[in-house]
Amino acid sequence: MTFFIMAQAHEPYIVITGLEVTIILFLIALYMCRLDKMVR
Repeated sequence: MTFFIMAQAHEPYIVITGLEVTIILFLIALYMCRLDKMVR
């Protein structure tokens, strides 16, 4: 889906895609921190 949006490179789509990637990475980081605390 990301590549499909990038293929039609309009600026709003790039901004939205960037926001999605940022949010996903943030959630993954939070999840990893929780796992790390649970392991310890």
